Amino acid sequence: MDHISKQIELEKATIFLAKRAGSIIGYSIISIAKFLPIYQKDSYGLISDILVSKKYRRLGIGLSLFKSAQSWFA
Repeated sequence: MDHISKQIELEKATIFLAKRAGSIIGYSIISIAKFLPIYQKDSYGLISDILVSKKYRRLGIGLSLFKSAQSWFA
């Protein structure tokens, strides 16, 4: 949980939750990370975690979390 708490505290990070009946069934942790100064761009989007509970896999929940991340990065 320490890793997740640190990510939440970052200004350029967020967590998306997938819920069913009030329970968390999936999540993604995303952030903006900095490239080393040798690259042309200065930052990039990083998806550090995507997790969906086994019972709810293959229902499009992971894809939905991924698309939410893409939208947040845009």
